[in-house]
Amino acid sequence: MGKHLLNLLAGARQALVMWPDADYIRPSKDGFQKDASKLRGDSKKVARGLAKTVRVHGKQANDR
Repeated sequence: MGKHLLNLLAGARQALVMWPDADYIRPSKDGFQKDASKLRGDSKKVARGLAKTVRVHGKQANDR
């Protein structure tokens, strides 16, 4: 019975993050919004770089 209770408490601790591990980072209040904004900016940079490369080189290298 004791082992089952410890397993139950360990599962509840993980689900509720009652005692977080040292490497657990709690997200800030607007953390997901900041992440989405940064990802949007990164994708725009990648798209601009890809568009520039296509303009410079013209067409696909393996065009048959």
